[in-house]
Amino acid sequence: MSTFKKTSRRRIIKAGLASLATTAFSVPKSHAAMPKGLKPKAKGETLVVYLGGDQLHNYIQQVGTMKSICNKAGWRLLYTYD
Repeated sequence: MSTFKKTSRRRIIKAGLASLATTAFSVPKSHAAMPKGLKPKAKGETLVVYLGGDQLHNYIQQVGTMKSICNKAGWRLLYTYD
């Protein structure tokens, strides 16, 4: 028995509509506030937020790779791990 499911346009559209529906709900300003130590995103700046790390992958190496990619592209990187 195959676990492969064919991806159809209808499924893709349904997933897109479901994700748009979740953004329709507003977030209180207290939940959306930036921590005091972070400067706000400047106009035209690309900010990459990376949440990584688990027990099977090397978080330190992943962050190092992400830093080098973002620096080459001129992007700002924020990162943390779980």
